[in-house]
Amino acid sequence: MSSYLDFLALYGIGGAHPGGILLTKELMFREEITEEMSVLDIGCGTCQTAVFMKEMFGSRVVGIENHPIMLKKAENRIGAAGVDVELIEASAEEIPFGEAEFDLITSESVLSFVNRSAVFSEVERVLKPGGLFIAVEMTAERDLSLEDRKELVDFYGVGELFTEKDWEKCVKTAGFVEVTIEKPDFPLLSPEPVIEFDLSDEIPEEIHEMLDRHEEYVDKYKELLGVRIIKCKK
Repeated sequence: MSSYLDFLALYGIGGAHPGGILLTKELMFREEITEEMSVLDIGCGTCQTAVFMKEMFGSRVVGIENHPIMLKKAENRIGAAGVDVELIEASAEEIPFGEAEFDLITSESVLSFVNRSAVFSEVERVLKPGGLFIAVEMTAERDLSLEDRKELVDFYGVGELFTEKDWEKCVKTAGFVEVTIEKPDFPLLSPEPVIEFDLSDEIPEEIHEMLDRHEEYVDKYKELLGVRIIKCKK
């Protein structure tokens, strides 16, 4: 049975997270990123963010991803862009690097689909002292009913839907002390975030149906689901 992540992979969606690549660019331009820095993008998907970071800042950029279709499309993007982005097949829960390896770590709509506690612990481990972790994540604006929660968890395949307080607790449990959580002001962004598609040659009908359901849920739960920018400094 196909999953929501299979849908994203087969459609080759770049910037699937809320706010898309426009939000990513706004967040990155707020930071002082230099070519001397090492950057890790967790769950890099088709490498849209990783390639942007390399082209814009010239830093060492590493992307990790474990979905085979996403990996192939990421390879194609890197090749087409002609940039040196390190692409590694790996799990977010087991980052294949030593301690204090990266100055900046990014994650966009990934934490909801994995073991959050394990990932935060790994991020804390591979982040340099003074380094920064920035995550963009789907967030419940308030506690959901059991029916709504089940419908969303079953469709998106997430473990559970966190509120802002849940995210804060999870981050601090991992050992981060300096934490800020921001609700983005989307009116400052384009009302139609730029989304890229890199469609696979063969897409099952059930995947096309998932797109319709996703759009249905986005409208149905627009008042209940939001997004938060989570920033953790080590």
